[in-house]
Amino acid sequence: MGDGTDRPYWMSQSARLQDPSLAKLQREDRAYAAETQNPAEPTGNATATTLVPPLISDAAAPERWPIEAGIDSKMAPAITVAFIGPIAGEGEPARGGFESANRRTITLLRQHGVEVLELPYPVARGPTWIKTLLYLQGFVRIALSLVRRAGSFQLVHITPLRRQFILPEMLLCRLTQMLKKRLLLDLRAGDLVSSYQERGAFHRNCLAIMISTADVVGSEGNCYVRFLVETLKASRVVYLPNFTTIPRKRDEIRFDDLDHRINIVMLGRVAPEKGAGLGIEIVRLLRNANVPARLTIIGTGAPTYIDFLMEHGKDLPVLFAGSLNPLEIEARLSKEHIFLFPTRHFGEGHSNALTEAMAAGLVPVCSDHGFNEDVVGDCGFILSTDSTADNYASVLLAAIRSPGLLKSLSFRARSRAECLFSDAHVIPVLLDEYNNLARSMPRGRGN
Repeated sequence: MGDGTDRPYWMSQSARLQDPSLAKLQREDRAYAAETQNPAEPTGNATATTLVPPLISDAAAPERWPIEAGIDSKMAPAITVAFIGPIAGEGEPARGGFESANRRTITLLRQHGVEVLELPYPVARGPTWIKTLLYLQGFVRIALSLVRRAGSFQLVHITPLRRQFILPEMLLCRLTQMLKKRLLLDLRAGDLVSSYQERGAFHRNCLAIMISTADVVGSEGNCYVRFLVETLKASRVVYLPNFTTIPRKRDEIRFDDLDHRINIVMLGRVAPEKGAGLGIEIVRLLRNANVPARLTIIGTGAPTYIDFLMEHGKDLPVLFAGSLNPLEIEARLSKEHIFLFPTRHFGEGHSNALTEAMAAGLVPVCSDHGFNEDVVGDCGFILSTDSTADNYASVLLAAIRSPGLLKSLSFRARSRAECLFSDAHVIPVLLDEYNNLARSMPRGRGN
């Protein structure tokens, strides 16, 4: 054996690679020793006020911080919100992160007594001219619903996709203003700044109009708050990160038996820009180094691409699980060790999958893309977007030779998700904004 013990060579301390990010985490790990001895207690360092500010408020007072997350006892009565955006059908699989996030938000809002009028974006397939017609009809239908049902809601919450939809989305914001309703513009995805800089004046003008009509702008990325306030002159910006429900069950034991198998999982849309092919190559490299690695890929993609991946990994322990419901995903994640996320998707923001994996206690190994660095913090590994399979394999090989470190990082990941990205933390912030907007309406509006 590599170090004179019964451990396999790949877990030998003397064989450990000297990866800088690993060494830094090992040094920082000492500060977490007390917390990891008692997993029932939240990590002391992972607090909303020391890691990520949950609220950046009015432009005139950008340093304002909220009180402890909780629901205001002086709730405005009978709030009804018209919720516009891509929304998954109830009980149906989501076609993407926007749909799943919006469905989850709507479900939780209703559990807290908010009436929600769902106005989902149209779904169109076929030739371009047919899709254009269907999208046009769908957005007209949303506009007509706002006008016809104007007396039944006070607020509009819209999650715009921007890009090719920015004109109808801007018009919906204008219509909300004309109807004298309060507007929360919930901006997501990680290409906000790049699309603003690279697209033409028309795109910038539409976005500026949307910002100017919004009473509150929600930012999914904390790093975009300054841009929204200083460049786009948003009057009020609220940090509304992606969120998930924290599983009740903790499984710390899974990291005590790494010599039998290293379980790696990829979750989400299966596409080249999400790095599925890279994941298979990483497993191949680890297996060549005698590391018993296994990869599970959860999600769907183009059939031809899935076939290509299956052929590429047919000689490796790679499982294609396909589309799973939330309970099945939670059960799968509870058995895994590493969440691999080498995404290069141009619109990557705060990934649903990343938050869910951290909440389940997986150690994230991600590309420095979208909001990954902000989300992961000090509970995983961030590699440059041009990193190769060799780079990822080197980091993983070094990390899994330190099972104690991985167990500590797992605890940090869950604690960070619980403190910053849980429904228990984010939904009260959203409800507080709804209530403030409802209270600020003159009497008679929305009645």
